[in-house]
Amino acid sequence: MPMPMPMPMKDPRLLQQRPYYYLGGHRGLTRLSSGEPFIVSAAARDVATWIILDGAWETHVDDVLMGFVRPGDVAIDVGANMGYYSVKLGTRIGETGRLYAFEPNGDLADVLFENIRINDLRHRTTLFRAAAGDVAEKARLIYMANFPGGGRVLPPKRGPTKGYSTAEIEIVVIDDVLADLDRVDLIKLDVEGFESRVLLGAKNLLDRSPDAVVVTEFVWDAWKKTGDPVRLLDDVARGRRLFHIGKDASLSEIRPEEREARLASGGMMYLLLVPQTPGRLAQLEALTGRRGKGGRGGRRGALSRALRRGAGRWTALLR
Repeated sequence: MPMPMPMPMKDPRLLQQRPYYYLGGHRGLTRLSSGEPFIVSAAARDVATWIILDGAWETHVDDVLMGFVRPGDVAIDVGANMGYYSVKLGTRIGETGRLYAFEPNGDLADVLFENIRINDLRHRTTLFRAAAGDVAEKARLIYMANFPGGGRVLPPKRGPTKGYSTAEIEIVVIDDVLADLDRVDLIKLDVEGFESRVLLGAKNLLDRSPDAVVVTEFVWDAWKKTGDPVRLLDDVARGRRLFHIGKDASLSEIRPEEREARLASGGMMYLLLVPQTPGRLAQLEALTGRRGKGGRGGRRGALSRALRRGAGRWTALLR
């Protein structure tokens, strides 16, 4: 298998400390830096490479999610990929929590299910092998075999693109499939520009979840295809404070009067929406306090960020 470009390491001996066992069939077993066993699709160079090397992925986002999820929470992972965040969230919420994971790519969903199984999370997790959106319909997923996490949801009549794999998928609406859910506490979204449509399809659930924290990937041009990005975010925010999650894991508040200027010029970014409730504000203060003392966004964060930039060159072709 072709190897990705080498990345500088502080200490090459760290590579010898990372467990990795090839299982055959493009599957490998390793361990996350937080301790959970984890199966990777070894052909997926967008995420698997760095989980194998470092046991971590996007530490700036990881730290924020772990700073807000609590035992007993109801969490939703949209764009769950192989399950990196699903496993970490599912472990943290404990036996009294519930996790709902959405992943339309069949191969990734298979790996996701295996990770749910080997971490004994089956009884608290519901897996939807589908995309989430604002209209229930059939669609086409287009992606690169070596970068499956960068897949894009397109209309079903869109023909195959040279050099890309395609799959027929279902889009489900969260407000429909989770209509009986009384609340959600945390939503993580990373669906390559489809996030605004997911949120439109979860409006009723968010309305009855005033304490819900939202962490979402954001690209101005992609959100603009659905509507005015600022208006869409304002509709989701409903009094929540909006922050940009920096690549160094810093949190920078985006106030209402500066949203268009900052969001339109920021490229791909992650956003955090935090309710102004006492418990959530205490978590926010604790998280920003840790950041002020120096966070974790060092070598592991640099590795995942470097790969995101490389993968972005490919996925940008699909935007």
